[in-house]
Amino acid sequence: MYSVIFKRAACLTLTPLALLLGWHESGTAASHREAPLIAQDPSADITDVYAFRNWNNPDNVVFIMNVIPAQEPGSGPNYFNFDDDVRYEIHLDTNQNGIAEDIVYQFQFDTEIRPPFGNLPLAYAGVDGVAGLPPGISALAGDGSQGLGLRQRYSVTEIRNGRQRRNLGTGPMYVLPSNIGPRSMPDYEQLAEQGLFDLNNGGRIFAGQRDETFYIDLGATFDTFNFRAPPILDPLQDSNDQDNPFGNDMLSGFNVNSIAIEVPISELTTDPNAQIGVYASTSRRRIRTLLNDGSSRSIGSFVQVARMANPLVNELIIGLGQKDRWNASAPQNEQRFLDFYLNPRLASLLNLAFDTNFPTSGRTDLVAALLQYPGQNPNVCSSNNRCSDLLRLDLGIEPTQPEMQQRLGVLAGDMAGFPNGRRPNDDVTDIVLRVVAGGLLSPVPNLGDGVNFNIGAPGSNLTTNGIFTVFPFLPTPHDGRNRQHIDCDEAGANPCPLQPLPDPDPDPDPDPDPDPDPDPDPGDDPPLASGIDACGPYLQPNSNVIDARIICFGYLQDLSGDIDFGIELTDPANSASG
Repeated sequence: MYSVIFKRAACLTLTPLALLLGWHESGTAASHREAPLIAQDPSADITDVYAFRNWNNPDNVVFIMNVIPAQEPGSGPNYFNFDDDVRYEIHLDTNQNGIAEDIVYQFQFDTEIRPPFGNLPLAYAGVDGVAGLPPGISALAGDGSQGLGLRQRYSVTEIRNGRQRRNLGTGPMYVLPSNIGPRSMPDYEQLAEQGLFDLNNGGRIFAGQRDETFYIDLGATFDTFNFRAPPILDPLQDSNDQDNPFGNDMLSGFNVNSIAIEVPISELTTDPNAQIGVYASTSRRRIRTLLNDGSSRSIGSFVQVARMANPLVNELIIGLGQKDRWNASAPQNEQRFLDFYLNPRLASLLNLAFDTNFPTSGRTDLVAALLQYPGQNPNVCSSNNRCSDLLRLDLGIEPTQPEMQQRLGVLAGDMAGFPNGRRPNDDVTDIVLRVVAGGLLSPVPNLGDGVNFNIGAPGSNLTTNGIFTVFPFLPTPHDGRNRQHIDCDEAGANPCPLQPLPDPDPDPDPDPDPDPDPDPDPGDDPPLASGIDACGPYLQPNSNVIDARIICFGYLQDLSGDIDFGIELTDPANSASG
């Protein structure tokens, strides 16, 4: 039996991340239908939150909140709209006290049913040159908007320190409707440009449908980590941000509703090197009454029903029985959930699934990474040293141009990426897996779901790996008629069939193939042979690092016989690690 030792080439690099967040040895994305109650309320379900400096105008910062997850583009006739009864908010902590109420951007929506086509059975309709039907929808207001039988307006209010309020709008602002299809909306990208509105603080805003940018092999991940190949990326796979090495992006072809606001940094702070904290929330009034005419009325104070800052916290860190309570709580009260960070159940699940030995207790590194600013004491959560789940952004770090961005962000030396804020293309799934596995404490394997980019993003202004380069920085949504989910075995995707790994024989023949050398030199390394049969000697679990079956399978995929793949196969008798 042989142990498997990972070389540094296949492990997480600690230095850039530690430098950015102030982690050291002693002290130390995404949210789709992540809790039982919010899964039944998609209009208030926050899928993702982004915060980053605008690479086209570095004096501005961009905040994005996405809601209504996994929209099937062809789901007519009403499609997907913001909820008039939901209060959508983006909260900022600008003084690093862990309470993100210094500045709040509040978004309120209002839906109208419009004549003269408001009595049609379709919310949206348009065909150029057909009498009796409105022309194709080419505008959000005025001529060309007749086919918008349902239209939404919205307002944005800035609230400072809980008291000072001002309306940031400069006129009517309209939501970009769902992308119905090329007949009803002949030039959707041109229509989308009309959904950009200037604000009176020097910023601008957008609200409407966009492509679902978060990428993940969702089905494999939540089928108890039933990945389509062992979840370790070799160095070549890990450095390729334009290929999905073995996973399938199960959110390809789906859309979301987005609110994107861009504001000058000078509106937030006078310190150009300040660090800020961000989270988004949705709230509903306490009481909703259903009326006999089919309408409803909501009264009472607003109650928070969802929140999000760091990706995947409620999905993968908070326990099932506490997810709804977590959604309703304020980020500065995160000490109530501290046990889930100090003793991460996800690390325990990984250990059980893959026979690993990732640390499962005393994880102050996760407290520092997700709940604190650099320099805070991760061993204490108090009113003077708050632990708050906020997405933290260092405004002093220059943004990275889209063509140069690295999906692993700080882990790949791109200091403008997650966990320094978050950009739409940051691979938070792989990053969170590695951090939870203990990557801030010691090197860990290149864990990942095998999905490295947003495949199939439509429209223009895109890099080769799906980064939308201009505001609102999320790609054009898929249209309802021609949408395509890129599944396994389709163009650009990975194959569906899997070659199963042979399980070790639970009762093997004691000597099915006698070794011609019955007493080999224990110091000799085994040959690095190719072919699935060569895995035989190595198909034994090794809890020191990771299940040896995983390594052998990945090793034989493409790089048979190449020791630079990042592993060594050694005789445990001569290995200090056993």
